[in-house]
Amino acid sequence: MEGIAAESFPLFFLELFPNNLFSVMTANSSIVSVVIIGAFFATSIRFMRNKKPDAIKAFNEFRQTAQVVVNSVLTNENKLMPYGFQRL
Repeated sequence: MEGIAAESFPLFFLELFPNNLFSVMTANSSIVSVVIIGAFFATSIRFMRNKKPDAIKAFNEFRQTAQVVVNSVLTNENKLMPYGFQRL
């Protein structure tokens, strides 16, 4: 807490926006930066969906397919979870 209090607000605010996208993904302390990057991606995809729906069509299909796969994996994991607790 002392490090945050000693830092000036402009410097703290500037450090929220990452210099390097890949270094942010490897650091454990930069969750806020990853959320900001995700918000930028989500906003740009939302605008592209309205302006150029043909250009973003492949991405939307991939996203929907990935969502179905992830939901299936999580459903199967939840079905198997009671067996894991029995072994504990």
